[in-house]
Amino acid sequence: MSRWCGQFNQLVLPTWLRRPAFRLYIWLFGCCLEEAAVQDLTKYRNLSEFFRRNLRPGVRPIDSSQILVSASVNDRVIFYRVPVTAKLSEALAASKHA
Repeated sequence: MSRWCGQFNQLVLPTWLRRPAFRLYIWLFGCCLEEAAVQDLTKYRNLSEFFRRNLRPGVRPIDSSQILVSASVNDRVIFYRVPVTAKLSEALAASKHA
């Protein structure tokens, strides 16, 4: 199933279909197109490119005062510690589905 989804996301859409297809995706998943660096939907050749789109600078600032910025949506943090070097934080995550 995962392989099929990956192949589907790589399919190059005809230019005339890109705008309605991506509009449907935006509507279904609540994407904010105003945050995208490229807002012209015809510039994204496939769903994979749209999903991995770059954002405009400054639209989602990272709070550098926080130790843990975010965890993956599909994971939960089961262990967290600040290493002695304080250069990196370590977080080991386990999938919810495990």
